[in-house]
Amino acid sequence: MDRDPEDADERLLGVLQIMIDAVHRFGGTVNQVLGDGIMALFGVPRAQEDHALRACLAAEAIHAMTRQHEASQPFSGGVVEVRVGLGSGELVVKTARHELDLKYRATGEAVYLAQRMESAAPPGTSLLGRTTLNLVGEQVRALPFGAVRLKADSDPVEAFELSEVNLDHRSSQSLSQGGSTSFTGRTRDLNDLLGDLDGATAGTGRTVVLVGDAGVGKSRLLHEFLEGVGDRGCSLVTCDLLPSCFVRPLYASARIIKSLLPRQTEQGGQNLRDAVSDWLDTLGLNDRNALPAIMEILGMPARDSVWAGLEPPERLQVVVQTVGRVVCETSRSRPLVLVFEDFHWADSETRMLVDELAGMIASCRVLMVVTCRSHHEKAWASWPDTAEREIRPLSRRQTWALLEALLGVDPELEELKQLLADKTQGNPFFLEECVRAFEEAGSLAGAPGSYRLVVPVAELEIPVTVHGALAARVDSLSPSERATLLCASVIGQRVDVSLLRELCPQPREELLARLSRLQQAGFLERTRIIPNLEYSFRHALIHDVAYNTLLKRKRRELHARVMAAIERRPAALLPYKVELVAHHAFRAEDWPKAFAYC
Repeated sequence: MDRDPEDADERLLGVLQIMIDAVHRFGGTVNQVLGDGIMALFGVPRAQEDHALRACLAAEAIHAMTRQHEASQPFSGGVVEVRVGLGSGELVVKTARHELDLKYRATGEAVYLAQRMESAAPPGTSLLGRTTLNLVGEQVRALPFGAVRLKADSDPVEAFELSEVNLDHRSSQSLSQGGSTSFTGRTRDLNDLLGDLDGATAGTGRTVVLVGDAGVGKSRLLHEFLEGVGDRGCSLVTCDLLPSCFVRPLYASARIIKSLLPRQTEQGGQNLRDAVSDWLDTLGLNDRNALPAIMEILGMPARDSVWAGLEPPERLQVVVQTVGRVVCETSRSRPLVLVFEDFHWADSETRMLVDELAGMIASCRVLMVVTCRSHHEKAWASWPDTAEREIRPLSRRQTWALLEALLGVDPELEELKQLLADKTQGNPFFLEECVRAFEEAGSLAGAPGSYRLVVPVAELEIPVTVHGALAARVDSLSPSERATLLCASVIGQRVDVSLLRELCPQPREELLARLSRLQQAGFLERTRIIPNLEYSFRHALIHDVAYNTLLKRKRRELHARVMAAIERRPAALLPYKVELVAHHAFRAEDWPKAFAYC
């Protein structure tokens, strides 16, 4: 552009601020502001299992907001267009403190990949790699762009141009998750839900909360249950909840009302207002506040002076009451199944809505099903007529049955099945994701149910989808509990508490309280009291993720401290002392002691 340098800089600063705002809006961290661009990290400083989706949403927002900014300003000398590159993978992130600022320095192949994608992207577009595309699944539409060469002497990698992000895909995707694999070990849970549906159909409405760890099979159970809802003459409304940064206000209320509105309702202008008014008349709900409440939910002008005079909290209260009344009245003509998935992500508006519904449906033909992760606070403790059902991991026998359905019965797969059964501890999602990732990486050949292993078991790696879900759980802990868990991972899969005290120098009562909270959250379980108190990691995968979170330098330091602590103990107090010292000496890279003990 042929512009005055000061004017050009002011214009560029406005675009940079747009980029920074978009990154922050979706939970990212800006770790570098360059002359004409930024570098951002998602999943730092806290891991996010949906980090790839957040990055795609931020990229889409950057382009949209830049176009709006350029269109609204009387600039001359050309239009500013932004290029975005996205890369996913493991990073080494270190912090650097300067006075009051805390900055993050990231290194790794994903950083270089994102830089190359940005360089290759045409102006006004975003490019992403295959790994990022696999992580976001059907929620993102991307077009093949061609090959991008990272280095002159390296093989080219696939690139895709980001076309659209559609969060509506998430609901159908989650409820059908795993629908193509064997439904194993949930027959009793399914029959319980069908019994609840029979009661609701007869006029005894209730709420059922399905509680369990991420990936334990809540969505798959719902998929099997909802398959038969239509055959029983019931209506179905699903509301798949998202982190608050993804949704607009009244998201859940809008999902419900749009699902219950008659299909012939015209979506727009005065016709919509008249159609909604007629619909409320048929339900017997067309009072002073019902119509403006529904119009606000649909994002249309309320056109009511009394409504406009209400304070925002008062309007919200009327909105949730109106939705509840609509749900109850609709169920009089046809039973209704109302599903809220991933309640652990519910914002305050959605919590208020579900609280209201739980208190209204007891005498209605409504079954409300809520799914939530087990470590979340039990917001449903005060809901009337509510049953909490814990969805537990599969038993060893059920795990083996699922593995045979996924992999097949080839005797050469026995070692792999044993490894997956031990690592995943009966978590169906982890099992399925591992098999899928091994197949995509070429480690398995053949078809589902008849695979054969083509690489040694020792070379297989945890899929990034599983790693991300577990890392997000670890990072959701308080700093003190997270530090305790990471230190415990250095000791091993089985954690002797007396050794853990060497790494966590706090009062014994405080350490035991932290371990108890980690047990309640599903990370650890107490496995021995005598002769030494011992905890074990609930999943080998949790242990692996926690251990790999530590930098190598920190790991070596902690292993050396554990080794020294073991050496000070009498052999009678610690079984297999020599083997333990040898292991920690090797991990600490204390080669003279490692040689001697080995």
